[in-house]
Amino acid sequence: MQNTKSTRSANHKLKMYCEKSWMVGFFMYLDDPTE
Repeated sequence: MQNTKSTRSANHKLKMYCEKSWMVGFFMYLDDPTE
């Protein structure tokens, strides 16, 4: 028994988390003084 609405919500949260993590990593790279 699948709940497609909750699956879609979980996928959306995962996508948002991945995008946020990528941005955090990108800004950390820009701020890296050893670069």
